This record gives sequence, structure tokens and C-alpha cells, in this order.
Amino acid sequence: MSFRAKLVLAFIPVALLPVAALAIIVREVMNDRFAAQFDDRVATEIERLQWDIDRARRDLGARIGAIGIAAAADNRFRLAAGGAGDRSYVLDYAERAMQLSGLDVLRIQDISGRVLSSGHFRNEFDQQLPVVSNLIAQTKDGSAVKMVDTPGGPWTGFSTWAARPPT
Repeated sequence: MSFRAKLVLAFIPVALLPVAALAIIVREVMNDRFAAQFDDRVATEIERLQWDIDRARRDLGARIGAIGIAAAADNRFRLAAGGAGDRSYVLDYAERAMQLSGLDVLRIQDISGRVLSSGHFRNEFDQQLPVVSNLIAQTKDGSAVKMVDTPGGPWTGFSTWAARPPT
């Protein structure tokens, strides 16, 4: 083996050691930068989603609140819900209110849990169902994700509550 070959073999580890150290350092720095960038993107998306959920909750609460106010002010609805008026008006009330307010699901129940009107599943009337509004009202922000039975099958959606009109 020539002196030149011995010299090359001796200097290869000396030359590769700094390159390997540099590669490891660059790799760690880049991993840290990518992780920080990913964390920033995730935090931004979480904030955006939280803002969207809050906006949807406020919008949904306003819609349901308006339906509650309208039902409370509707003498024909109150009389029929109390058993002294046109029952078909109450049965169809939730469907009309659901369509006018742009809701996918709407159920109007009395204080005992009896369904007065259901816009998404008309045949739910007079059934005793859990009073969902009481459960949702106990949540921190008055909203929840709830599974609801519909004629097309179970549907999961964002729910909120509003005070029930007097019956």
C-alpha cells in the first residue's frame, strides 16, 4: 500500500467525523423547526375550529331562541299544546319552524318530556323521551354533540337548547 493510500485512509475518519456531526446537528435543528411549525399550524387550526364552533353555537342558539319566542307568543300553538286547540297545528309546527330557520332537526317537548312536535320525525309526537334540553343546559356552554334518530337513520349533530314555551 502506498503512502498516499495510507494517508487517504487516515484522513477519511478525520474528514467524515465533522460531516457526520454536522448532519446530526442539522437534522435535530430541522426536526425542531418542523415540529414548531407543525405545532403552530395545529394551534391555528384549533383556534379557527373553536371560533367556527362558537359561531355555530351562537347562531344555533339564536335560531332556537327565536323559535321558542315565536312559539310562546303564538296563542294558537299554546292552546293546541294545552289540548284546547287544533292538534294538527302543533304537530306541523316544528316542521315549519325547522324549514324556516334552516335547522336539520327540531323537537319541541313539554316540561315532562312528552314530544309535542317533531320536524325531522313527525311520528315522534306524544312519545315520552328524555328531556334533552335539561341535559344540554347543564353543560358548560349550553351545547353538546348529540345523536338523534331520524327517518333516514341515526344522525349526529351539534345541539343546543332554548327555554320551552309555556303550555
